[in-house]
Amino acid sequence: MEQNTKKTVFLIDDNPADNFLHRLVLIESGFATEITAIQQAEKGIELLRGSPASQWPDLIFLDLNMPGMDGWEFARIFAALPDSLKAGTRLILLTGSELDTDRLRAKEMPEICHLMIKPLTPEKLQHLTAIFKDQA
Repeated sequence: MEQNTKKTVFLIDDNPADNFLHRLVLIESGFATEITAIQQAEKGIELLRGSPASQWPDLIFLDLNMPGMDGWEFARIFAALPDSLKAGTRLILLTGSELDTDRLRAKEMPEICHLMIKPLTPEKLQHLTAIFKDQA
């Protein structure tokens, strides 16, 4: 992903206030052209499964601690989806958890590109863009 390329984003978080704040940051920074906020991980999986790869988001910001399906279960299901579908989508954990066990677990899952601690800020988006630029 190029640094100046605007992206489509899924925000998957059960907290509507976090989704509202993160949407504002993404819009005001000019980072994303299309943002879909989803309050249930199950709905995120349904949207992905029901869409062709061309309609998948470039980035998914995923909370870990949610009722029902949590972020880990979402990541496990995402990992099992065909590579042809998920190839253009990066999965980023955006969580309030600062536990070392969560960081280690995230590093063990190749589908998870990065773990960020809430809240999302313009500075964190710049850092994320720099990471992706270095990986290109």
